Amino acid sequence: MTRPDSTSLPPDAPREDPEDRKDRLFAHYVDLFNSGAPIDYEEILAEHPDIGRELVDDLRAFLHIEKPAPLPTTLGDYRILKRIGSGGMGVVYEAWEVSMDRRVALKVLPPAVAADTRLVTRFVREAKLAGKLSHPNVVPVYAMGLAGDTPYYSMEFVEGETLAGRIARSKAAPAERRSLAPEADRAEEAARPDAHPDAVDLRHYADLALAFAGAADGLQHAHGKGIVHRDIKPSNLIIDREGRLRVLDFGLARFEGQDSLTMSGDMLGTVMYMSPEQAMARRIPLDHRTDIYSLGATLYEALALRPPFLGKTAQETLSQIVLRDPAPLRALNPRIPRDLETIAAKCLRKDPADRYGTAEAAAQDLRRFARGDPIEARPQSRWEKLAGRARRHKVL
Repeated sequence: MTRPDSTSLPPDAPREDPEDRKDRLFAHYVDLFNSGAPIDYEEILAEHPDIGRELVDDLRAFLHIEKPAPLPTTLGDYRILKRIGSGGMGVVYEAWEVSMDRRVALKVLPPAVAADTRLVTRFVREAKLAGKLSHPNVVPVYAMGLAGDTPYYSMEFVEGETLAGRIARSKAAPAERRSLAPEADRAEEAARPDAHPDAVDLRHYADLALAFAGAADGLQHAHGKGIVHRDIKPSNLIIDREGRLRVLDFGLARFEGQDSLTMSGDMLGTVMYMSPEQAMARRIPLDHRTDIYSLGATLYEALALRPPFLGKTAQETLSQIVLRDPAPLRALNPRIPRDLETIAAKCLRKDPADRYGTAEAAAQDLRRFARGDPIEARPQSRWEKLAGRARRHKVL
């Protein structure tokens, strides 16, 4: 079992506030559980003697809701149809909103978790921040309520699958059939009499670029309202039936510059997609460019079917994010177009000032690539890479 702790922080990181640390560990172990990994309570107690007992109690209370149990039949104005997922703090149901006569996704904070006022505060904040957004590439929140002691909020029910699910299916396919395009689309394209393997590849990469441009548009909309997502990753992006890539889950979002979790060294988020500034937990507010990095890390995985950094432990992964450059995409798969490699690499620059300045700028370059136009991003020169490495080692 991966063991995240304050020891996983780089040497210059401040010590975490105990409550922040408990939140981070709680989120990590829930993610592990949802990925199918066993949770060893005795190991948690041994690894975290100061907060282990509280952490185990919280996990037992939360993970109890993962066990099969009778579905609630109604919750406020909603008739529960079936459970469709869980993660972070809540359980998500497919439900029918009676008054509006429509199908919705209903995220519910179970009573065992709702007893923790900190988690309730985070749940309410998530709903309110997402509720401020209205964009085709952001899954909208409709309403928030309380039924007895159970907080919930409703959002659009999206028919589709997460990018994480699509990547997992592609990884499981034979090498020659690995693609993020739906099976039917690949078969139709390949069956055309004039189809050429290179043309099929290019169409696939153009479609992928357009999908990510849409997600970048959604992030730009959030950033324009001062909201930074801070947890962009494949499982927080969903592909709908129209092929749009849409942003989910604002559970870790904050207004830019306000109450930054890095101010106290909090490391909430998924380690593999953290920006270097998140990984270093510096005492500075995160800004919108952390989302640009994480979107680039997600694009990298969509192209390579592996994240840019993946150590054996959380500590090793964080260290790689801060100190190493990712393997060039074309070294992993020469079929990846050079311009798309350049776009992903620019998003993944260590210094936020070297990335795209806005998500909109990233979206524009992705669309230039899809049209076959020259992109604005340029590969870093060997000198720029060496200078960047020298700066990083000097800082650390």
